[in-house]
Amino acid sequence: MADRPIRILHVDDQPDFTDLTATYLERKDDSFSIATAKSAGDGIELLRETDFDCIISDYDMPGKTGLDFLETVREDYPDLPFILFTGKGSEEVAGKAISAGATDYLQKDAGSDQYALLANRIRNYADNSHTKRQRDRQLEAMENAREPISILNDDGEFVYVNMAFAELYGYSENELLGEHWGLLYPDKDIQYVRERILPTVRAEGYWHGQTTGLRADESTFVEDQIISTTDRGDLVCTVRNATERDERERTLKRYETLIKALNDPVYALDSEGKFTFVNDAFVGLVGYERERILGGTPELIKDRSDVEIAEQNLASLLSSTGPENLVFEVEIQPKDSDPVYCEDHMSVLPYEGDEFDGSVGVLRDITERKEREADLQRYEAIIEASGDPVYSLDTDGRFTFVNEAGIEMVGYDEETLLGDHISIILDEADIERGKESIDSLLTSNETWDTFEMEVITRDGKRILCENHLGLIPESCEYNGTVGILRDITDRSERKRELERQNARLEEFTSVVSHDLRNPLSVAKGRLKMAQDECESDHLDHVESAHERMEALIGDLLTLAREGETVTDLEQVSLKTAAASCHAISETEGDLRITTNKVVRADRSRLQELLGNLFSNAIKHNDEDVTITVGDFDGGFFIGDNGVGISESKRDRVLEAGYSTSEDGTGFGLGIVKRIAKAHGWEVDVTESESGGARIEITGVEFV
Repeated sequence: MADRPIRILHVDDQPDFTDLTATYLERKDDSFSIATAKSAGDGIELLRETDFDCIISDYDMPGKTGLDFLETVREDYPDLPFILFTGKGSEEVAGKAISAGATDYLQKDAGSDQYALLANRIRNYADNSHTKRQRDRQLEAMENAREPISILNDDGEFVYVNMAFAELYGYSENELLGEHWGLLYPDKDIQYVRERILPTVRAEGYWHGQTTGLRADESTFVEDQIISTTDRGDLVCTVRNATERDERERTLKRYETLIKALNDPVYALDSEGKFTFVNDAFVGLVGYERERILGGTPELIKDRSDVEIAEQNLASLLSSTGPENLVFEVEIQPKDSDPVYCEDHMSVLPYEGDEFDGSVGVLRDITERKEREADLQRYEAIIEASGDPVYSLDTDGRFTFVNEAGIEMVGYDEETLLGDHISIILDEADIERGKESIDSLLTSNETWDTFEMEVITRDGKRILCENHLGLIPESCEYNGTVGILRDITDRSERKRELERQNARLEEFTSVVSHDLRNPLSVAKGRLKMAQDECESDHLDHVESAHERMEALIGDLLTLAREGETVTDLEQVSLKTAAASCHAISETEGDLRITTNKVVRADRSRLQELLGNLFSNAIKHNDEDVTITVGDFDGGFFIGDNGVGISESKRDRVLEAGYSTSEDGTGFGLGIVKRIAKAHGWEVDVTESESGGARIEITGVEFV
């Protein structure tokens, strides 16, 4: 009632009083629309022209009194609220009014309180009358319908059945009222109704399908059944004997029932495509007043493309080979709100010959479903684009999903995998490892667990994989798992090869350290004895040569060790590593750090790299040189403001043994190159902004 004005007819032979009453009432409730008449005869004429929600009438009027007017009204409008509002107050008049069928009796009063009381009672009577008329129309429609209809309460008991419903099952209406729905199904079908049909209705508000009906005489028949929920939680059931009615009649009856009993938006169009009927739910959906919709076309609430789609579907329904009903998606454009995605269940009204009478439809809001579908499509696209095998298992360890990459890896087709146990591709040890991972996740706050396992393909090949396993979120209960597999066969093989290479390097450095340093130590000892026995410039040159050999051996060992490929990486702050390295080294000069990047590296070797570059900058420049550590897209750099490195020498300075200093070993930048290569990085020598040297490290993985 709040969506439309309440129309009131006020009959009184005093125009001044009707004007005063109208003023008071409209102030109390701006939804009141008041028409006036000076006599009972004029009031009857207005009643024939307009549908009123309430009548107010004086008692003492010339010609017909208010009671005479009431009797005339009750002949054609037995339920229309009628308030006798008169200045002639007496218990006798009040008694006659109520006996004659008046809804209420009030005395005129100059005070505003009486008008407030009148306004309040008009609102209550009009609302109750509207609700009663609407309910009566629905019940009358269901009672008069040839289609069997029933209503069940929350306990599954019949609270209403029409005659057609009772007759279909061989009972009287009274015999079914209060009985449980199980009375009308064979024992073997009751579990299906309870576990499949009713949960669907509660979740989606609607179910349509075929079941087996059980009559009073124990005979059965195939029934076409529609079950839907009302806004009060009751169930509305419509049933058709599928063996006796053709599909067109069942479709028509379905829409008749939905229009009267469901809360879904329902509409009817005539043969010209104009609205001839919309229910309250439809009005609420589109936001336009009913009067604005009726007589209009669907372009009021749809854009042209959706109108054309509906017209094409209607043409399909009307064709000789077309279906009897269609379901398609449409975007409704409400008056004052965002678009609403709906499913339009459309059918045509039955007609004979070439005279098409129109179409009917039921809309169902699927906005949330569209959003879920969009999310699902995005997730599916991400899963397929990832390139990694992805799977999901139920609580029993059986496959519920496998993507294309997973199917390709194991060699089984999708039909074989779905529903089969994980043991088809895993041995018992890895299955137990998976169970341990699930138990760990269930008892912790962790979301994912990662472990290694071997996938056994259809042809018996074993593939070493890293399994990233997580639990499927479902309230607080375990509902299965999802997993992402990554083939680490090559990575594992590379790791073993790197370990073998590192072992060979370690053996080499051990030999160099022992077989070169021992003779050198003997030579240095003998030299000391010779220097004690005699003096000679030749011995000083021998000592310098020994020191040179000592530095060369040290750098050679460092070069070999730093060439070992890095296998264990950690997150290292460039800023922290550079500051720490500069603080503990003996290098002088100023250090300027302009980066906050964090890299994945071996911490000690990264510091060795930085230390060599710092020493190199000091050694080839003045002590007051400024060293800068910064980053750029793809790497970091160490630069200085010194003399720089000529372009012709930039490629050679990274070679082991090449030095531009007489007392240098030539291994400093070679060690830098080896450390970088061990990390998978590249080293490039260029010029800094101030003209000094700039060493760039690229291929770095920033965290």
